[in-house]
Amino acid sequence: MDLKILEDIGLTSNEAKVYLALVEIGSSSATSIIQKTGLHRAVVYDLLERLIQKGLVSYMISSKKKFFESTNPNRLKEILEEREEALSKILPELIELSKFKTKLDINVYKGKEGIKNVFEDILKESPSEWLSMGSSGETYELLPAFLDNFHKLRIKSKINSRGLMLYSKTSEKRRQNLSKMPLTEIRILPKEVKTPTVINIYASKISLYSVTKENIPFIILIENKEMANSFKEYFECMWKLSKK
Repeated sequence: MDLKILEDIGLTSNEAKVYLALVEIGSSSATSIIQKTGLHRAVVYDLLERLIQKGLVSYMISSKKKFFESTNPNRLKEILEEREEALSKILPELIELSKFKTKLDINVYKGKEGIKNVFEDILKESPSEWLSMGSSGETYELLPAFLDNFHKLRIKSKINSRGLMLYSKTSEKRRQNLSKMPLTEIRILPKEVKTPTVINIYASKISLYSVTKENIPFIILIENKEMANSFKEYFECMWKLSKK
């Protein structure tokens, strides 16, 4: 018999040797199994114990001597069924974990056009809500006309907006202007919160925006549902800690 078949269902090479030896010779002592397999005595005893735990070998004691024998070969089929059942239980979780790897799209943009790409994508995705965190109004200083038009189109598309702005004179002025808009709510982050990165969260996407040493806008746009949900949870925590 090809031992590889037994190995394919989960037995090690030596476990397969011992099991097959018992199938062939029937009830026997450990000495007979050692002679049949050519394996070391200590190894055979260890293998027998493992096969007993798997339900493939049983033993009986006669005249104070232990005799081993293989259980019904149908037990091999049962082992396969048990493994299949165990796999079916964890399969949904494995699929969920694999989603992070199967759907992670990243785009990198530079300059004002990169900023425009993100805001145009927000309108394209048309989420029920767009979340923004970490701005102090610097984006509006770069693209005032573009952002004014963006908000008109956003409101027309009924996209709700919640924003968490950094504490500063600039952000307070911008907050007041934004708060006058429909479908818009702005809060100010605690003074101690400092971040050079503006975060936008919408649909299943996150954009991270900062400015390089050369004063060039640098944007990373990530599409991943699990990451977006994590950022949303972080946003909600900071929302509760921030002032209206």
